[in-house]
Amino acid sequence: MFTDNARFADCSDTHRKDSEFEVLSNDVLQVSGVRNCQMITVRDNVADEHMIMVNLHLHNPAEKLELGDYLRGHQCEQMLHWLNIRKREVDANKVFVFGDFNTEPGETPYRMMKDAGFLSAYEQVHGKEPEVTFPTGIQAPFMDPDPPACFDYIFYQGTGIELCDAQIAADKCVPGDPTLYASDHKAIVVDFKI
Repeated sequence: MFTDNARFADCSDTHRKDSEFEVLSNDVLQVSGVRNCQMITVRDNVADEHMIMVNLHLHNPAEKLELGDYLRGHQCEQMLHWLNIRKREVDANKVFVFGDFNTEPGETPYRMMKDAGFLSAYEQVHGKEPEVTFPTGIQAPFMDPDPPACFDYIFYQGTGIELCDAQIAADKCVPGDPTLYASDHKAIVVDFKI
C-alpha cells in the first residue's frame, strides 16, 4: 500500500495485498505559519486493527539556538497531543512518526518522542542514530547552510511491529553530476513486518 510518504510491504515470505489496508483519514495539523504535520489513519482489515502514520517537518530557525529547540519542542508537543487524541478515537495499536525533526539526538523533540514511548528504528537496528542525515552534498540556490547533523528519524510504537531493517538511502549524487541529489536530506528507509 502506498501513501504519499510510506509504502507498506511485508518483509516476510507472505506478502500483504493493498486491499487488506484501508485509508480512513488524511489530516493536517498546522504547527506554525509554514510547518505542518500530516496524519494518515489506516485500518488493517485482516487484523482488524488501526495504524497511524504522522509525517512532519519541524521548524528550522537559522540561528539554531535555544529558541529553535523551544519552538520545535512546542511543535512536537502539539503533534503528540493531536496524535494521542486520534489514538484514543480509533484505538490504534501501531503508530509511526517520521520526518525532518530538525533536531539532533538529545534535543527537546527527540527526548519528547522517547519519553512518549517511541523507539527510533535506525537506533534500534544500529545501536545509535546516523552520524549525518543532512546535508547530502546538493548544491542549489538558497540551500540551507546548517552544519552536518542527524535531523531525520522514523519513530514507532505499538504491538505487533517487527523491525526488520533500517538503512540510509538517497545519499549518492546523480551519475554525472556531483551537485545533484534527490534531496538535501538523506533518506532513512525502514522495513517493518506488521
